[in-house]
Amino acid sequence: MSLQNALEYIKEWRPKRVYLIHISDQDRVLGDPWNELPKKYPAKAPLAHPLTGQPYPVPHCQSEWQSLADDISQDFNLGIPVTVTYDGLTVDSVTI
Repeated sequence: MSLQNALEYIKEWRPKRVYLIHISDQDRVLGDPWNELPKKYPAKAPLAHPLTGQPYPVPHCQSEWQSLADDISQDFNLGIPVTVTYDGLTVDSVTI
């Protein structure tokens, strides 16, 4: 799923917390050797800031994804903690 598609679900469902896993597997990313997979297609438009219309940068690693998720959560007034998953992450089932 792309981050753009995930945002629509987040806004509609209003969960208490969001964990992003395999984000952007759906979109083509410049230079990605896996772009030819059937589930990949060109994005409708780059994800852009809601006020400025400036596209967000394409992240390349977990820390860049987390920074982007934090910015987007704030820019779109989600009010929901968003965590981009990483190897070794543990989640307490009580907090879900």
